[in-house]
Amino acid sequence: MCQSLINSRLKIFSSVIIVILFTASALTGCADEFIPSTLPSHITLNQISIEEISVYRNGEPREEEVPSYYEYDQMSPEDQKEWQKKDVLFTGNYIEIDGLKDKKVQSKINEKIKQLYLDNVDFIPPYRGVKAKLGENPQIRQDTYSSMMMYAEGNFNNILSITLNCMITFSPDSKEEHIDVSWSVPLNIDLNTGEDITINQLFQDNIDGIEYLNNYFSEFMAGNYGEEQQWFTGEELMLAGRFDTFEDDQKFAITRYGIKLFFDYETPAVYTGFYSEIMIVPYSEQMVLLESFFDEEVSIYNAKGPAEKNLLDPGVKIDEKLEVSEDYDGISMHRSATYSTEIPEALENRINELYQEGDSEEIKAIEEIRPYYQEALSQYGKENAYGESRHMITYDVSGDFATIRIYRYDYVGGSDGSSYKDFYSQQSMKYEVYDLKAEKLKPMELQDIFVDGADIEALIKSAMIDSINASLSNESDNSNMTGGTYVFGQGENKEKDAQYINGLYNAINGFTPQSNSIILLFDKTPEDIYKEVYDVEIVPENNTSYIYSVDILPYAHIDPRTMTIFR
Repeated sequence: MCQSLINSRLKIFSSVIIVILFTASALTGCADEFIPSTLPSHITLNQISIEEISVYRNGEPREEEVPSYYEYDQMSPEDQKEWQKKDVLFTGNYIEIDGLKDKKVQSKINEKIKQLYLDNVDFIPPYRGVKAKLGENPQIRQDTYSSMMMYAEGNFNNILSITLNCMITFSPDSKEEHIDVSWSVPLNIDLNTGEDITINQLFQDNIDGIEYLNNYFSEFMAGNYGEEQQWFTGEELMLAGRFDTFEDDQKFAITRYGIKLFFDYETPAVYTGFYSEIMIVPYSEQMVLLESFFDEEVSIYNAKGPAEKNLLDPGVKIDEKLEVSEDYDGISMHRSATYSTEIPEALENRINELYQEGDSEEIKAIEEIRPYYQEALSQYGKENAYGESRHMITYDVSGDFATIRIYRYDYVGGSDGSSYKDFYSQQSMKYEVYDLKAEKLKPMELQDIFVDGADIEALIKSAMIDSINASLSNESDNSNMTGGTYVFGQGENKEKDAQYINGLYNAINGFTPQSNSIILLFDKTPEDIYKEVYDVEIVPENNTSYIYSVDILPYAHIDPRTMTIFR
């Protein structure tokens, strides 16, 4: 078990972690016995570069950067004449890729991507009732912000999935009123051939992809207030009529979390208004898209060296919550545990054990903060003094690895209505990491995620340095600049830089493998280590990258061949 006292800027997650709510037992398997997933545990990022091409409304590349609307609004009338308002109030882009060995395929893809943008320049989506609202000759308002923005939803395993999000304001028949309309158009491309990917290509040969999605959607809706009832579900979907089936050209995108379905004017059974809604269908054993377009032994890219790998986010059904709240003579106590009942029995028992241990820990915590609470009472009175102790246990999965997080937060404060005073504040975090495919579940150590013979210390330290320098390179103001951005470990403070990295490495006492990075815990905060090594009382503002980038180590900074988690 690993423990760390952490400061208030603790980064618990490396990225947005999506929790997918399953409702269809036929799709998720039996919950009585834990069965390890046969899905691939990781994805391999495509070794291509993606450039955003900023464009005018008509799709022509911008000749120069357009000022923001605020900048435009602050200009003199003379300067404003140099800019057409329609340009200032419009943001648009399409993307271009580079890095494929086959330049014909690359050109084909780029032409297809640009055409996607052009096809939507003058498009008015035929939502139900939109024509009655807009009339026969609606005009795009030039004095209101609008956008057509393209980005990559998924860029892995030789699949490129992009989405064009459009948000346009129209004036009905040139009247003064305005109506906002938005829509999304995805494009899923096989980078091997440049061809579009169809829904049925995502599934095993004996699985009808449309039927699979029909069943998932119907069971999801039935589990959330029933078919055809005017109620919103957890995904904010509402049926406007009878749902029978998705069409073969149902819009979808491929993401690291699963298949994203888009609902709009092409799915009239789902109510959306004049905008689109989405739903994530998590990956399952019936899907083959992660393997169908990718061969680990064959590279279609110019890049040399290993490609970055990320752990797959399989989606976790969080359907169990334990919770208790009590008041201890003015100090509030709250304890909770959330997890999935579809986890191994040993882990469910461990979570319950940790939850029960909270009884004695909370009593101890209350005793520790009681003197501070009494001080707050004496200064602010019962109505304005506040004390609390929180103990939270959570569960998530990345790839084949489960993490139990145990978080503690104790606080005492007071307020007189115009100002606040902190009397006591302490946080702690513990991680317990388990390999779900191990024969015997036991907490993992950091060395367990590296191959035998790997120089773990060198790999971790190098990743820390890369993370710091990546953060420094994004700094707009770096007072260490002397003809260029200061490079950590190579400048005038390189000896202290080395001491700082040594101090961080020796302080590691916890970790968790997340989707795109390793999260580290330390028994001393990076801020405290920095102050000791560099002999300062306050971390200089330009060196905050030293503090906030070392507990999150992207897999991009670690050779995947040295790790055991990408299997």
